Amino acid sequence: GAIVSAACLAHDLGNPPFGHSGEKAISTYFSEGKGLSLKDRLLPMEWEDLTHFEGNANAFRLLTHQFEGRRKGGFVMTYSTLASIVKYPYSSQLAGKKSKFGFFITEEKDYQQIADELGIKRLSEKNTPLKFARHPLVYLVEAADDICYQMMDIEDAYKLKLLTPREAHELYMLFLTPKQKERVEKVFSFVSDGNEQIAYLRATIIGILIKEC
Repeated sequence: GAIVSAACLAHDLGNPPFGHSGEKAISTYFSEGKGLSLKDRLLPMEWEDLTHFEGNANAFRLLTHQFEGRRKGGFVMTYSTLASIVKYPYSSQLAGKKSKFGFFITEEKDYQQIADELGIKRLSEKNTPLKFARHPLVYLVEAADDICYQMMDIEDAYKLKLLTPREAHELYMLFLTPKQKERVEKVFSFVSDGNEQIAYLRATIIGILIKEC
């Protein structure tokens, strides 16, 4: 549980501003913008890293990088925690159109060491781009991520007035059984503030989905 909690908190640390749009902006800067001038100075794999910039790989870099003035090993996290952060355990050469991969060339040896130590199965042949099976805890981290952003997106849309209170209620209610809906209505009989109601629904459903997982 502690490993999954730490991985959930850390796995998005490498995301640029504006999330996936930020990733695309960085990639496009190198593939189509002024960054093109650097192409001849970089190895093909380094160029793949930049033109498929990936926040998850950048998180792994930040967490393992030795910053100036800091002790060796970066944040000194356990191998299990670091492996639980990497959703796409393969190199940028295998990123494809979705631009998903788990580590830059600069951290490839680090991930290989972690995989060897933990017994994570290598799926690629020798002398081909690295690809590993996922660490089992990645599935729990990803489930937590999916639950949170889907539930928070509804609340955020309500706060931004993209959804009316009624629309937000209706979306959340889809996740509840008739018995659970009765309990919610009972709570709403004495909690009348709209923001409090939405927050209660969001927290309740996150709890239900965690239990389902």
